[in-house]
Parts: sequence; structure tokens; C-alpha cells
Amino acid sequence: MLKKLIFSNDQTYSTLSFLLVLNENLVSEKQELLGLFDQIINNNKFDNEIKNLIIFKKLIFQSSFSNESELLEIAKPLISTETVWKPHVLLLMGDYFASKKENMKAKDFYLQILSSKGLQKDFYELARSKLSEITND
Repeated sequence: MLKKLIFSNDQTYSTLSFLLVLNENLVSEKQELLGLFDQIINNNKFDNEIKNLIIFKKLIFQSSFSNESELLEIAKPLISTETVWKPHVLLLMGDYFASKKENMKAKDFYLQILSSKGLQKDFYELARSKLSEITND
């Protein structure tokens, strides 16, 4: 029933159904979940920030099993635009590379946060802390 709602392309009920499936782990197959993400993202008319949030959720989901190029491809539209999700994506990507011990790549993402203007103070402090951690490794 939930999948039927997801494919109905109703921006409210499709999205809520999908989030229920995702949050309750009702589908365990990664490829099927990725297909459902794409269904929601590509077939519903959302406000830009809502669409960006869903893309960010997809990035979080894929960060545990996808390779660098796949993650960067998903992150690209969020990093290249001014969205409220950009600093979150930069932190996630920095953390991803730091976990892989690719400190130079991680540093690049953390520095992008520090060079951003108008963010909440917490983002700057977190980026500084993360930079300090990778510098001391």
C-alpha cells in the first residue's frame, strides 16, 4: 500500500509514505530504496528546499555504502547552490573523507564551511574542531 502511494506522485502522501518506509526499514534492498528516492525526487513538484532535503537524506543513506564519485555526484547540486542544506552536506562530505583518512579532501570541505558567510556559529565551530582533529592525526 505504501509503495502504491509513493508511485501516486502526490507530493504530500508520496513523500510521507516514502519516509515511513525509510524510517521503519520496511524495504531492506538498497537498490530498491534508491529507486524510491529517485521516484520521489524526480516525480514530485517540491519547493526547492524540500527537494534539497530529500536529496540530502539520499546522500546520508548512500554515504555508508557508495563510493566517492557517487556521493560527490549526489552532493554536487547541493554544494553548487546556496541552500540551507549546503553546510550540512559540506560537513557530511568532510566527515566521509576524514573517516577514509583522506584528510586533504576532508580539509577542503571543512574549509568551505569556514569561508561561507552567514552560517550559524555552530557550523564554524564544528568545522574548526574537525580541522583540528585531522591536523593532529
